[in-house]
Amino acid sequence: MIEKDPQELNDFVRPILAPYLASRYTLSQEGQRKVISANAELDGDYAKAHFLPVADWSFRELSGRLEELPPKEYGTILDVCAGTGFVSLNLMRGGLFKKCVAFDLNEDALKILENRARELGVNGVEVQSGDIMSTNFPTNSFDCVMGNSFLHHIPDTKTFLAEMCRILKPGGVICITGEPSPSNMYWQNLIQRSLLALVGKKHGPKGEVPLTDIWQFSTSGLTELLKAVGFSEVKISGYGRWSESCLSFVERLWIRFTGHSAPSWIWRCAYAFRHWESQGVADADSMAILAIRARKP
Repeated sequence: MIEKDPQELNDFVRPILAPYLASRYTLSQEGQRKVISANAELDGDYAKAHFLPVADWSFRELSGRLEELPPKEYGTILDVCAGTGFVSLNLMRGGLFKKCVAFDLNEDALKILENRARELGVNGVEVQSGDIMSTNFPTNSFDCVMGNSFLHHIPDTKTFLAEMCRILKPGGVICITGEPSPSNMYWQNLIQRSLLALVGKKHGPKGEVPLTDIWQFSTSGLTELLKAVGFSEVKISGYGRWSESCLSFVERLWIRFTGHSAPSWIWRCAYAFRHWESQGVADADSMAILAIRARKP
């Protein structure tokens, strides 16, 4: 039995969503509808503000996470919640996989991804829009499923992970990077409160709490959930502390005043700082960000 724990909810949303907590990292149907309704108005401006760089150092960062638990084959990869293409464009530009399907519900983001692929001359990327909870891909379709910084937005992580396990080939690997731990949430929330106070807002445009960042993950909770839906050989590592807090502060300010994500050089500096401060730290839960990998038997 997977126990539910209100502490798995982000500090901001816990007072609102705790009554809807059904099980570990999963909201009730009513809670899921509440989150979906609250985020229904995200549009192209949201996509423009989540425009992560395509560069050699980005490729090394992503491919390095995969090397820690590599898939059996490097054939076809699913970039899940692909957004504007941080994962798909970097990995395909680096020639790591033969084909990539970039999958997202946000069609505005996928249009940006297609334009970026053409501008960068990246081939082998196919975009599809749809529901990640029920993808309609055949069973055993992909060698790898990968995504960056999205799992904490999903109100039913158990159903999502079960679907990803279904569409992976035996020996295939799921790899999710950029997921917040409780350590990260402390600093992120502190920074967000300070920033909102600085710009004279309580929370959202009408003072409401945004229901976008839902979860904060622990290695034990994720391991239990991944194994419950059929994964094995789970490997979770942590990285970053102050680097994530500094990047979050700069990124939020940049988006607030420009409407766009921070430029590549800021991300590169933050990633270098992250690598330095993560050296020799064995306790993933003490770090700000988690990288999650698991293999389908």
